Amino acid sequence: IEESKLVLPVGRHVAVQDFYSQSMSFLPHPSNVETVLSVACDVKKRNIAVCERVPVDSENAVMAQVSIYKLDSKAAPKRTKTLTHVFDASDSPNDFNHAAFSRDGRLLACCSCGHDPAIVVWDWKSSKRVALSEGDQHKVKQSKNPHS
Repeated sequence: IEESKLVLPVGRHVAVQDFYSQSMSFLPHPSNVETVLSVACDVKKRNIAVCERVPVDSENAVMAQVSIYKLDSKAAPKRTKTLTHVFDASDSPNDFNHAAFSRDGRLLACCSCGHDPAIVVWDWKSSKRVALSEGDQHKVKQSKNPHS
């Protein structure tokens, strides 16, 4: 995204404000999104992660969702991935409140704040979860390292 633009959550939308042209546009988003909680941009400003609240019909589970959008100065942003994590209904976290890309842009970490916080790390291009930390901050369940 260019230096003249600002990306920010606005209700259930993500706005892109261009300060030079004084114009505002909105990213396309899934119809089931109730609200956008936060956005994060990768270091190269090629992708953004959008943490979204999505209602779930099941009484036994709640779902946290993050959508990845590819940014291109010549075309409109396009949603390329949607990553989800399902929590038991007894768990208090149910939304991803924050997201951050790794420095090399390969990994995406999302955290859910609440009584029992959770952190999920993905190799987002392959949609594979590589680490999960729930509840106890000192325990991390790690899947196979994708970089080894």
